[in-house]
Amino acid sequence: MNLEAQQLIDSLEADIQRMRIDEALKASLVARLDALRRMVL
Repeated sequence: MNLEAQQLIDSLEADIQRMRIDEALKASLVARLDALRRMVL
């Protein structure tokens, strides 16, 4: 389960990095994914 969740989080982060959105918003989204990643570990 954790590996599946980790792969989903990584995929979401990759998609966010490719989006043309405000850099502050992008950083915020990635930071929240990092927090989620730590919870899954």
